[in-house]
Amino acid sequence: MKFYLFELLVLIVSVFVLVNAIPAPKAPKVPKATNANQTSSSTNSTATCFQKQNGLDAEALQKKFATFTTSTPCNTGDTACINGQFAQCTNKNNWALQPCSGGLTCCALPLVNKPGTSITCDSKADQDARINAAKNAC
Repeated sequence: MKFYLFELLVLIVSVFVLVNAIPAPKAPKVPKATNANQTSSSTNSTATCFQKQNGLDAEALQKKFATFTTSTPCNTGDTACINGQFAQCTNKNNWALQPCSGGLTCCALPLVNKPGTSITCDSKADQDARINAAKNAC
């Protein structure tokens, strides 16, 4: 019986030592108090400032695509718009063209939620509206 009590005592001491050896979690740091208006306006401008650059990048791509022909050099996987059609480089310097449907034309559009552009089929009016909205976001 004494042996079991000794083992129990060793177990209890071991658990006590282990529990106290684990550091207590630190409280999260609380940011300094700021004016609520400052916080929301700075968050809004930070979150949307990439949109202006996206609009400018989409415009620049459109101008670049206006000079492309099916003989424009390319690398496999490149995408572009050639003569209003979606173009993908299938192998070195070989563009495969896919016409847009429903009266749409291939164009570069600014992304809304992150930096960048996309190439897709859209109407000229919608393309212009999206680029103008992006450029006026900041």
